[in-house]
Amino acid sequence: MLTDEICDFIKRTLEAECDITIRTSMEDVGEWDSFGHIVLMGAIENRYNIKLSFDEMMEMNSVANILEIIKQRQV
Repeated sequence: MLTDEICDFIKRTLEAECDITIRTSMEDVGEWDSFGHIVLMGAIENRYNIKLSFDEMMEMNSVANILEIIKQRQV
């Protein structure tokens, strides 16, 4: 399932100590600060072979938003 894959990917990329779920947002994860966000966006672009716009990167502040944008791009 894509949701589980993305949650695991975010956890590994950020080296987060907390659980990551569909309800997780930036505010919930200490490692998901501004630098962590940049690292995560680059990792998502590489993993899913997509190029994100600045607006998309700014919208991707929660697992649900990340999932939505990746799904849109995979169509």
